Amino acid sequence: MKMAPLIAAGAWLMSLALTSPSYWWLGWVTLLPLFLAIRFLPSLPAAACGACWGLSLYLFAAGERASGVSASAWLMLTVIPGAFAGIAAEVTQRKGFHPLLLGLGWVGVELAMQPLAMHNGLLASTQGDSLLVQSVGHLGGYVLVAFILAVINAVLLGILVEHGAVATRTLYARLELPPEAIFQAVDSVPGVARMLRRLRPRAPPAV
Repeated sequence: MKMAPLIAAGAWLMSLALTSPSYWWLGWVTLLPLFLAIRFLPSLPAAACGACWGLSLYLFAAGERASGVSASAWLMLTVIPGAFAGIAAEVTQRKGFHPLLLGLGWVGVELAMQPLAMHNGLLASTQGDSLLVQSVGHLGGYVLVAFILAVINAVLLGILVEHGAVATRTLYARLELPPEAIFQAVDSVPGVARMLRRLRPRAPPAV
């Protein structure tokens, strides 16, 4: 699966946000590779990407001794994101790419992972004790925080796609090719860095 390096990079960013308070902002973009797979891949390949993401997250987080991640959690971290990605990709194929639906789907992921007993769940834990957690989390709990962050990730991906970032023209052109040709333009870890650089504001063009 040629998109595996990009998916693994997204999981590494998530583990970094979970273990390093200074990288809390990665929680706002760490789902971009996974959502990219959901947007463009059929359900089975997307499910494989979700499972790869979860397993990679376990391996990275276990290696960094992230709190709340035990040696028995690998199966749950593999199956649940895989099921989410497969179902979300199927819905996207039928209904289109909707950030709110992805946010609601991610709420299901957070609820399904409650047996892991992670503090503030998975996605909200990337924010530590930030203002978002203290304000929104106080009103609606960590699930509402996770919903907002998932929606933000999906909206950012929509903006990147709409404005031609991440070589989207190449992606659209390759959608009709065999599956092994899809995502050839973004199948490496440096693709993540290019996406993050695109998020920075640019100066207006010179007149």
